[in-house]
Amino acid sequence: MIGDYIKDSYNYIKNNFSKFLIGGILSLISGIFLGVMTFFISYLGNLYDISRVVFLIPIFIIMFIILLTIIFIISGYYVRVMKNTVENKEAPDWDNIWELFVSGLLYTVGMLILSIIFLIIPFIIILMAILFININTKLSVLTIILGLLLFIPFILCLTLYQPLASVNFSVNGFFGFFEFRKIFKLMSLKYVLLLIVVFIISFIVNLIISIPFIILKIVFLIANSDISFMIADILESTVSLFVSFFLGIFSYRCYSLYYKDKIGER
Repeated sequence: MIGDYIKDSYNYIKNNFSKFLIGGILSLISGIFLGVMTFFISYLGNLYDISRVVFLIPIFIIMFIILLTIIFIISGYYVRVMKNTVENKEAPDWDNIWELFVSGLLYTVGMLILSIIFLIIPFIIILMAILFININTKLSVLTIILGLLLFIPFILCLTLYQPLASVNFSVNGFFGFFEFRKIFKLMSLKYVLLLIVVFIISFIVNLIISIPFIILKIVFLIANSDISFMIADILESTVSLFVSFFLGIFSYRCYSLYYKDKIGER
């Protein structure tokens, strides 16, 4: 039952909170980096002294590399969570950071390739329509609209495919992303409902977190305090990313439990 997946995933986080806290802190750090980098971008745009720009760009690049490294490590940990869930193992440790980094990198590359595979057709249609817009404007506009409409079913298919493909990757390696027949066969109405429930829970949690910051930013906006508004924005991003790590654990645990049950039925 879907309720069992939800309850199990919640207890999984509660019982292993000390382990997962490391990931939450890493996500929090990435939020700080992201906020500072956003400030850097806006600051660089207002600089007219080329020497300062040249000095600050390397700092920005270093921060970007650190941010990517953290993201890959966190993604690698998600992969471990999925694999351990399917194999009935306890929550994973944060050992062998290089392995986490590589797993996270492969996971990111795999997700990117999947996005290209699923969305390449409507993208090409829109691109071709734009290139020939001067030849036949009406036909090109209609083709662009068609391409945009095609994005809807393709994005829907991608949304359904990615969670199970992620679990399959964690168990079977990189090419597990592309076992299309197997993964589509694992889908069911129960799976669709699980996705909806997980989305609703994540949406509600994110909304609860965002509301205080939205109110705070409105107050600063009325007070015309740009610095305070920016600080509130960075704080919101940081807290949201901290919580998003736990939501990620929750989501991947749910999908992995479903995957394990479906594989067990075959």
